[in-house]
Amino acid sequence: MGERLSGPRVSICMLAYNHEEWIGQAIESVLAQDFEDFEIVIGDDASTDRTLAIVEEYAAQDVRVRPLPSHTNLGGRPNFKRTHGACRGEFINVLDGDDYFIDNRKLGLQVRMLESDPSLAGCFTGSQEVDVDGAPLGDSKAPRHIKERYTLQDFARYCMSDCAAMMFRRGLFGELPELFFSCPQGDWPLHMLNALHGDFGYIDRVTSAYRIHSGGVWNKKSSKAKILANLECQRQFLIHLPPPRVDEIRPVIARNASGKLKHLMAMGEWGSVEMLLDWLKTNCEGHVPLRKTLKARVRLRLARLRARQA
Repeated sequence: MGERLSGPRVSICMLAYNHEEWIGQAIESVLAQDFEDFEIVIGDDASTDRTLAIVEEYAAQDVRVRPLPSHTNLGGRPNFKRTHGACRGEFINVLDGDDYFIDNRKLGLQVRMLESDPSLAGCFTGSQEVDVDGAPLGDSKAPRHIKERYTLQDFARYCMSDCAAMMFRRGLFGELPELFFSCPQGDWPLHMLNALHGDFGYIDRVTSAYRIHSGGVWNKKSSKAKILANLECQRQFLIHLPPPRVDEIRPVIARNASGKLKHLMAMGEWGSVEMLLDWLKTNCEGHVPLRKTLKARVRLRLARLRARQA
């Protein structure tokens, strides 16, 4: 993967906007790590509460905390671009200001894995969704099938990791490409961009918490909106990747998209079913069993017929 880059070993790329209630916990969860060669680059996106003031208080006590304030609200993706660009570490771990680490061995374990295998683009761990107060919500998130290495095709199948649980090598793809900004999701496109340059390792332990609250942008989306956002991300990768890489991921994406037909039909989202059928024909023709799309079209026609008769 090339020579070691100058700077701290790990950069925590922390994005913050009106996180005064949680930013302290996020920072302290990094400072509590048993691995100490890191910096915390905190891109505050012109918060209107005390988020930046709290960050500056920590920075005054520890030089590893680097505030990156903005005088205007840039929005999530531009704020990520400038914060990511300011990171100097050999490895990067993205951590939003409302999330936190729950295992103080996290950074050290991941650094050692990446040092032991230079062919890896990154590595990830399990994570836990929590509520506003930090209480666990359901089971922890982990890959459906545990194995030593995960490929581009694995990540094309589904987003296996929250950003907080992921550590990746800086500089694999240079500047963030326009493809990243044209996707309505953040985690999955970033993982895919890195996976183009190598496999990912996995450490089977829960090390980070992903907080679910009313202010979360992704959490506000409906199930239908999340499906449509995911499809748009996949479409962008099918358009912009070189043909050999598209050939690797198209069959996987086709299977995933066809599987969503059943979910949308169960929801009665017939407009979305029609859209997805057209999407499959445009982007994945020849990779989906004909019987699946024929069955969906028959059910779509029957649903519309019943709606007209009602």
